[in-house]
Amino acid sequence: MSKKKIYLLKCIECGADFFTEGERNFYKSKDLNMPKRCKACRIKKKDRYEQKRRTEEKLEKQKELEVFLITFPFGQIKKSQVNLTDPSSTLFIIGNGFDLMHGVPSSYYNFRNFIGENNILRFTLETYIRKDDIWGNFESSLAYLDREMMLITIDDWLDNFDVLDEKEDDFSATDFFAA
Repeated sequence: MSKKKIYLLKCIECGADFFTEGERNFYKSKDLNMPKRCKACRIKKKDRYEQKRRTEEKLEKQKELEVFLITFPFGQIKKSQVNLTDPSSTLFIIGNGFDLMHGVPSSYYNFRNFIGENNILRFTLETYIRKDDIWGNFESSLAYLDREMMLITIDDWLDNFDVLDEKEDDFSATDFFAA
């Protein structure tokens, strides 16, 4: 004959019976407060709390962004302030020069200076791209990549990144292409 479970508490949210004698003994032994909600309702409450916390965090980040944007030296307009003949077919393009016009140091020269004189990326780019001034028109300079010189040094690169030989059991194509 099976013993019928006796529940000691009712959930304050859904009214379901829960909490057995064994659970009560466990809670008392750990000096814990007795729960008011069944496990399902506790999980729902936790999920609601997490959702509320994420929403508040998102709003806080949005407020921080708005405060930050106010510090910019140029005027800001909202999309709703722009008169459109057909809003459903209008595309806004902020093109080259917008950043520079507003004093944002975003040229390739700025990038070069940012990474520094002794940076391995800068050294590699300036070594393998055969052009006097690669930073003046970086996209065009990529066409002058010295492939032969790169192929000569590829084995050194693979060694530097500890890439195993393709014939070895633990060879990884991911490691190969990452190097």
